[in-house]
Amino acid sequence: MRKKLLSSVTFIVAFWWVTFYFYWYLGIESVKDVFQEIFSFASMPSLREAWLPIEISFLYWVIPILGIVAAAIFFGIIISLAIAVIPKVISEEKLSRKVSWRGVGISLGDLPLPEWKIHLEKYMAEGIDKFIDEKGNTGKENEAKKVTFSTKHKKLLTDILFYIWANKNSAYAGAGHGVDLYRHTISVLDQAWSPGCDPLIPIAAAAHDAGKVMTFKKNPDTNDWEAKGFHDDFGMLLVATMDSFEELDEDEKLILKIVIGYGHKEHKRPVLENNIEQRVQEIFSVINKSDREQTAREKKEVLKSTTPQIITEAFLKALTNAPFQTQNTKRGAESICFRREDIVYLLEPGFRDLFLNKLPDDVAAAYGEGFRRIGNMSPPTVALINHLKNLGWLVEEGNGMTSECGLWSVEIGKKVFNGVLAVRLPENIIKSLPGDSVYEVRFSCPLKVGPKTVLKPKDRLSSEQMDSIQKKARQLHALTGKSMDSLVELLKKEAEQEMMGSEEKS
Repeated sequence: MRKKLLSSVTFIVAFWWVTFYFYWYLGIESVKDVFQEIFSFASMPSLREAWLPIEISFLYWVIPILGIVAAAIFFGIIISLAIAVIPKVISEEKLSRKVSWRGVGISLGDLPLPEWKIHLEKYMAEGIDKFIDEKGNTGKENEAKKVTFSTKHKKLLTDILFYIWANKNSAYAGAGHGVDLYRHTISVLDQAWSPGCDPLIPIAAAAHDAGKVMTFKKNPDTNDWEAKGFHDDFGMLLVATMDSFEELDEDEKLILKIVIGYGHKEHKRPVLENNIEQRVQEIFSVINKSDREQTAREKKEVLKSTTPQIITEAFLKALTNAPFQTQNTKRGAESICFRREDIVYLLEPGFRDLFLNKLPDDVAAAYGEGFRRIGNMSPPTVALINHLKNLGWLVEEGNGMTSECGLWSVEIGKKVFNGVLAVRLPENIIKSLPGDSVYEVRFSCPLKVGPKTVLKPKDRLSSEQMDSIQKKARQLHALTGKSMDSLVELLKKEAEQEMMGSEEKS
């Protein structure tokens, strides 16, 4: 194909070159005169006269045209080679690349490497080797209990810690911890690692939150941390891509996949064979205990640094944003605050959520986001009550009764509300709040809370509720013949349990 194309091009160039040569040659006046003399049988011209037109044609046509043709052929060849050869060279170069990951390579584009490989070799974590050596050699006094920490285990642990350390400036441990992810990880690792422990325990401790490097990202608009995805899933993907992970035995790789990947959803994990299952349960137990205790210590430190001013500001912000019941409140609208003169009655469940929203994120998380055990007050409520007590704003006495915990059962209009905070505020604050409620408010009784005490005030039920209970008891007495007293007590217990259930839901 190429030979035919070359011969065709050569023939066309030669044909048109000869054609234009004679066309131009015969167009010269001196040449015309010579031919006229020749064909008119005039005297023959001299040799000089005959050569002159040929010399002119060579100087002004043949040589320039030959130069142009030669240059065109040269550049044509160069361009043809560039078009045909360069893509082939690039393609062959890509195919000859030796970059691969676990035996996998690609011929087009760049091989996407796992994220940890991009950063790992650029950084060195200060003191990690020393820390690992010291912990790995723990138990020298009793060689039988010395942890079996081989080179392959140490290499994987080092890779995980290097990765977290390299990203420590952009890694977030989560709200309430008060420390960066690297410091939290080292603390959990230090607590989980003990003489004679399973060598996978330190690795799982180091990797338990490693996925947070990828899940937590800062919102550029609000500058707040936002989580996208589950960090235990990403943590397992991260560890599984490390070359040192591939060096472990298959059983150990399976155990780490389960322990790291199901770190916060253990109830969903598969049950393994007996010889592996016992090892998995032991690692889960150690990691969960170490993480839980270290997190509790970190949150305790955060709460220690929480100043009274922070709580006061959060309380006042929540108060100004809370929905008050006033004369202008529309029927059916939700209200959690009721004011009567200088006292404001706050429904604890709803106001607690508002109060938490106004606290700094770390402080709110350290309080457990409002979680409370049945029969107990939530930690933020306890902190708020103690703070209001110190300010002298908390109402602890009313209608001849005293509330030890600061919570009341209050009758507002015809309804009884349990878990109510009563606060007497200074004049400058009370003036900035909405007006009085349209309902009369009176203390029904103080509430009692404790680890084993449910809320059982003596006069918990309103007079309307007691009338309804008496009516139902009479109807049941007529139908069953049981004593009125036992029926009234039974109906009172049911009513109180129903109120407790509604309180817990709220």
